[in-house]
Amino acid sequence: MNVCVSIRGLKVFFDDQVALDGVDVDFPAGQVSVLLGRSGSGKTTLLRSLNRLNECFEGYRGEGDLTVTLNGATLPLFGEEALPLSELRRSVGMVFQTPNPLPISIRKNMMTPLLLVAGKKKDEAEASMERALRAVGLWDEVSGRLDRMAAELSGGQQQRLCLARALALEPQILLLDEPTASLDRMAASLIEELILSFRGSYSMIMVSHSLSQARRLADYLVVLAEGRVERTFPIAALPRGEEAESFLEALL
Repeated sequence: MNVCVSIRGLKVFFDDQVALDGVDVDFPAGQVSVLLGRSGSGKTTLLRSLNRLNECFEGYRGEGDLTVTLNGATLPLFGEEALPLSELRRSVGMVFQTPNPLPISIRKNMMTPLLLVAGKKKDEAEASMERALRAVGLWDEVSGRLDRMAAELSGGQQQRLCLARALALEPQILLLDEPTASLDRMAASLIEELILSFRGSYSMIMVSHSLSQARRLADYLVVLAEGRVERTFPIAALPRGEEAESFLEALL
C-alpha cells in the first residue's frame, strides 16, 4: 500500500486529559480514508495532528513519530528535517466542519493566501482562483460578484469556497473535518460529489459521524475508540447490504 501519512505511537494530551493514546496507523495515498468513532473518540484530534493544528490549543502536549509523503519524499512532521509549518499546511490543506470564510470579499478570500502564502503574482493568483472555483462548481455562481462579502453566500457555497481556497494552494493531502455536518441535504450532497470526484487526485482523510456517508465515500476506514485505533480495513472488506450497517454499529 502506498502511504501518504504514517503514524506510530502518537499520544496527545491537553493538560492532564489524554486525547490520543498510542495511535499506530497508515493512511493510503490517493484514496478517501474516513475516521469513524463516537464523540470524544479522538477523530478530530487525530486529523489535526496531521498538519500540527493541535499546537494552537492551550495545554497541548504530544509525542510520537509522524511522517508525511509529499512529492515522493517521506518527511517527518517534527524535528530538524520537518517542513516549515506554513509549507506543511499548504501541502496538507484542511476544511473544517463549519465554513470559515474570512470576513472579506470572495475575491480576497481566494487571493490573500495565493499572494501571501503561495507567493504568486497577481495574474497567476487570479488564474489559480478561477481554476479552484471551477473545480468546486462555484465559478458560475460567483464570478459576477467576486467583490461581494463571502458572508453573503449560502452555507453550502461558503463551504465550497473554503474547499476552493484550500485547493488553490495545490495541496497533496486534504483533511476534511465533517465537512457536511453543518449543511442541508442538498449542499451536503454537492460536497460529497466533489469528494468523490477528487479521488485519485488527492489523498483525503475525513472525519464522519455518519455510517451511511462512510459507506458512500470511503475507500478505507479507521475506527477509533477512547483515543485508540480499534480497527482499520478497506471498504471492500465490509459485508454487503444491511449487514454492513450492523457490522459498523457493532464496532462503534
